[in-house]
Amino acid sequence: MFALVLGMMICLALALAVVGLVAVPARRDGRELLTHRGEELVGAVRERRPRT
Repeated sequence: MFALVLGMMICLALALAVVGLVAVPARRDGRELLTHRGEELVGAVRERRPRT
């Protein structure tokens, strides 16, 4: 069981490293991370979400 959890943690760390290497520099350069359609979907979800 420990080996399974350790393997999952290693996979998570690798995924975060890939996002850090790709998304962060792109965002600093001013490029959008999502496509135009993706931005519309995120905006629609934000509008539907109730305010607390």
